[in-house]
Amino acid sequence: PAGPQKTGSEDPEMHRLRHWATEEIRRQLNDPGRKGFVWVTDWRVVYEETLGTLREFLERHDEFEVVPDQGRKFRVSLVTQKQKQEGETDEKQQQEQEEERHEGAARPQSTISASRASRSGPFGTRLCLPSCFTNPSSCIC
Repeated sequence: PAGPQKTGSEDPEMHRLRHWATEEIRRQLNDPGRKGFVWVTDWRVVYEETLGTLREFLERHDEFEVVPDQGRKFRVSLVTQKQKQEGETDEKQQQEQEEERHEGAARPQSTISASRASRSGPFGTRLCLPSCFTNPSSCIC
């Protein structure tokens, strides 16, 4: 599992993964039908090595609050501005800044088997072959 999240001079790949994980979690939390439950497909394959488990990531991220449920289950809520420390950038500005920094950046993909790589993944993302990440210009997925 990854250590505490850093900002500033962190590894660009770690920053990109944090950005996309945060975007997906926000999207799910803004869906009232999910009732605070979050599930990121292929978290273990795509994110865990760099960001730790989903729960570890959520607990380290000051934008999210993890609320224990039955057993190992938990729910997640977005921390409101009133709950954040004074002087922090508001959520909308922060999201806009992140989007500007990641304009044109590729969403992380799972390095899954070739048998699954030819079809679209969840939320319209493409599931590519490992070779597509080392040489994106030759991607045919």
